[in-house]
Parts: sequence; structure tokens; C-alpha cells
Amino acid sequence: MMIKRNSLVLLAFPIVLGLSGCSMKDAVMCDESAVAGLNIYVNDAVSFYPVIQNVKVEAISQNGSEILENPISEGSPFIGAFEKPGVYTIIVTHPEYRNDTIFPVIVEKGRCHVTPEVVYSRLRKN
Repeated sequence: MMIKRNSLVLLAFPIVLGLSGCSMKDAVMCDESAVAGLNIYVNDAVSFYPVIQNVKVEAISQNGSEILENPISEGSPFIGAFEKPGVYTIIVTHPEYRNDTIFPVIVEKGRCHVTPEVVYSRLRKN
């Protein structure tokens, strides 16, 4: 009986899992995508209407700071901290509104990617 090389790999995979203490049920297939750890929605505190024009959202952690990416459309979040677990302070600024500071925002590492945190900022007019 002739066994092809690919068949040997398939036969060996369960053995390797068995030796490592894992089962096929425990196997996790991670992908190469980058997940945003921070998803910040910014709305007017009175009208609840999304505010995205002239808004700056900054995330500060023990490793530095970053300006979050602008939403791709109205009602979408500002995003950032791609695959960066940590404890963040979020500062939301707009010239016509009072600044909003939100802390602590904790982004945790998951099995493959960070676990996204969704945060809501309600800006009040000056």
C-alpha cells in the first residue's frame, strides 16, 4: 500500500496535537488581520448626533500616544491601538465642544488578537 506524503502530514497532525495536550476542538486558527483595540464613537451630548468633523481623538498609554483614525463614514467609530493591549486614557477634542477624557480603557490580549473595546464620548457644547 502506497501512502502519499500529504496523507502522512494529515495522519501526523492529530498525533502532534495529542502529544501537546491539545485536541482538534482546542485548535485555533489565527489570521493575519489587525484588530483595532479602540473603537470610539463621538456624539453630541444633547442631540446624540454623531460628531466627526474637526474631532481629534488621542489615545495615551504607558507606551506613548496615538491619534486615532477618522471614521470611514458618519456613525462609524474612530479606531486605533491595532493589536496593542494596554491601559489607555482617551482624550476627545473639538473646537466647539468641551474636551472629554475617558479612563481607564483596558484593551486585553485575546487568543489571536486584542479584544476590541467600544467607548462612547458625549461632547457638550462650550
